[in-house]
Amino acid sequence: MADGKCAKCSRYLLVIFNFFFWVSGCGLLGIGIWICVDDRIEEFLSNASISFPLNWIYIFAYIIIGIGGFIFITGFCGCCGAVRESAWMLAGYIGCVVLILVAELVIGVYIAVERKNLEGMLQNELSRLVKDYSEHNNNVTMDFLQIRFDCCGSRNFSDYRDTALNNGTHTKMTWIVPNSCCKTGKTQTCYEQARNLGPVYTELRSKSCFDGIIEFLYGNIIILISAVVGVAVTEILGVICAVILCQNRTEYWDWD
Repeated sequence: MADGKCAKCSRYLLVIFNFFFWVSGCGLLGIGIWICVDDRIEEFLSNASISFPLNWIYIFAYIIIGIGGFIFITGFCGCCGAVRESAWMLAGYIGCVVLILVAELVIGVYIAVERKNLEGMLQNELSRLVKDYSEHNNNVTMDFLQIRFDCCGSRNFSDYRDTALNNGTHTKMTWIVPNSCCKTGKTQTCYEQARNLGPVYTELRSKSCFDGIIEFLYGNIIILISAVVGVAVTEILGVICAVILCQNRTEYWDWD
C-alpha cells in the first residue's frame, strides 16, 4: 500500500472523486443510448410538453454518448488505479484528465477570440431559418426558439414579410407571422399588430430572437465560467493526487 498520510489521503480522494465521475459517465451513456434506440422518444417529448427539435435531440444524444464514454473510461482508470495503485491506470487517468483540461482551454480561447464570428454565424443561421419558414416546411426549430426566448424573427417580426410564409408579397392586409410569434391564441389580433407595426404589442412577440439568445448567453456567462473553473480545479486536484500516489507506491504494487 502507499506510504505516508498524504499518499493515503490522495488515494481515498481519487477513489471517491472518480467513483462519482464513473457513475456520471454511466448515466450519460445510458441517457444517450436510450434516446438513440427508443422509437417512442418523440411521443415521450410530446407527452412531456417539451417542444424541442427532434434532430437536435439526436445530435445531443450522440454528443453525450461520446462525452459519457470518455468520462466512463477516465473514471474507471482513476478509481481502479487508486484502489490497486496501478501505475498504468493512474498514468492513463492523468493523460485523460490532461486531455480534458487542454480541450477546455482550447474551447475557451476559441470562443473568446472568435466571439464576433460566432455571433455572425448565429445571425446568419437565424436569418436562414426565417427565410425558409413556410407552412410546408418543418419549422420546429424556429418555433421552439421563438417560444423559448419570447421573440419573433431574426432581427424582429418584420423579417417574415419577404419569406415563403407570405409568398414574398408586401401586401399589408394579407401579411402574417408564424403562430409561434403570437403570445396567445388570438392570432388575428397578433397579425393586426404586426401589420400596423405597433406601437403596443400585447399579443405579438416583438423582440429579436438574436438579441434574446445573446442576452440569455451573456446573462448566464458567470454561472458557466464558475462551473467550468470549478470542474477544472477539481481535475487539477485529481491529477495532483494521482501523481502523489504514483510517487509513493510500494514495491508490492508493481506496474500491473
